Amino acid sequence: STNWGVYNTASPTMTLSGSNVGIGTTTPGQRLEVSGNVKATAFISTSDARLKKNIRTMSGIEQLLHLRGVRFDWRDNSQAEIGFIAQEVEPIYPEAVVTDPETGIKAVKYQSLIAPLVESTKDIYRMCQMSQTQIEALTASIQSHERDIASLKTENANLKDELRALKQWACGKDPSAPFCKN
Repeated sequence: STNWGVYNTASPTMTLSGSNVGIGTTTPGQRLEVSGNVKATAFISTSDARLKKNIRTMSGIEQLLHLRGVRFDWRDNSQAEIGFIAQEVEPIYPEAVVTDPETGIKAVKYQSLIAPLVESTKDIYRMCQMSQTQIEALTASIQSHERDIASLKTENANLKDELRALKQWACGKDPSAPFCKN
C-alpha cells in the first residue's frame, strides 16, 4: 500500500495509508486517526436495535465502582488531562478498550462508558427511593411511639395522683404507716 501525504514543512499534516487517514500522524492505525484535539458539533454513533443481537441490560454500579478516574500529564507534551487507564478499564469493561495490533497501545472508547453510568444512576435512584420509603416508615413509627409515650405520661400522671390520694386517705387512717413518713 502506498502512503500519500500532505506536509507542512517537515511534519505531516495529513496522510493517506491504504484506507486509513491520519491527521498529524504518518502511520494511521484506524480509518481516521488524529494526533491532537478533534473539534466537532456532534459525533454520531450507529445504535439501531435492528443491527444488534443478544441485547441484555448490563449491571450498573457494581462494576463501575471498580473504575479509577485519574489525573495525568501526557508524556509527549506534558498537557494535563483526566480520564482512565486503559489497562485498568479492560478487565471491567473489555468492550470499552481497543488495542492497536501493531503497537500494542491501548485506547478507551469513552462513549462505551455512558451505558454503565446510566445504569449506575438508575441503581442510585432506586437506592434513594428505597431510603425515602424507609425514612417515611421510620417517621410514621416514631410518630406512633411519640403518641404512645404521651399516652403513657398521661396515664403515669393519673396514677401518681391516685397514689397521692390513696396515701392521704391511708395516712389519715394510720399515720404511723411507713409510707406516711415522707
